Amino acid sequence: FFFLMIRRPPRSTLFPYTTLFRSSVATLTEWLKKFPDDLVSRYQLSSYLSALGRVDDARIQLKDIIKRQPDNWVAHNDLAWLLLGKGDLDKALTQATRARELAGDNPLVMDTLGLVLLKKGEAARALRLIERAATRLPKNRDLQHHLAQALVANGKKDRAREVLKQILADGAAFSERAKAEALFKELGG
Repeated sequence: FFFLMIRRPPRSTLFPYTTLFRSSVATLTEWLKKFPDDLVSRYQLSSYLSALGRVDDARIQLKDIIKRQPDNWVAHNDLAWLLLGKGDLDKALTQATRARELAGDNPLVMDTLGLVLLKKGEAARALRLIERAATRLPKNRDLQHHLAQALVANGKKDRAREVLKQILADGAAFSERAKAEALFKELGG
């Protein structure tokens, strides 16, 4: 049903699109008043709201999608991601677990669930999930950064440093680059 899960890119990347996103939010909001069952538009609205920093409004849209389509793993996963960002770990765990039940071994879902578990202090379980996800998406630098975080939490700092060195080597941009650089520096890289 949905093709991508959109994770919030850095604000500097979004700045040129802010006006477009605001205009799109207004248009989609009006559209959904007329066609409230258009879940594709509702999902797009949640993505724009999230990108604009209106996370509470984005969560409302995702909850509405889940209410109308309870087996929508994308909406569950994205809601888990937003709840994780808010620090609501118990609700994030519920949503991420449901997404995993629905999506199986989707690496982005395993990553979200792994990050929730990592924040909840379940480092070993988190590492198992994130490691599997990272193996399936070796070129996803954000996911590799999450792997490095899980490795550190499990006392595997040398391996974490190698993962970070690899994803930072060519200077390519990715949304969590600054965090990855900070962790690399902290690990003596």
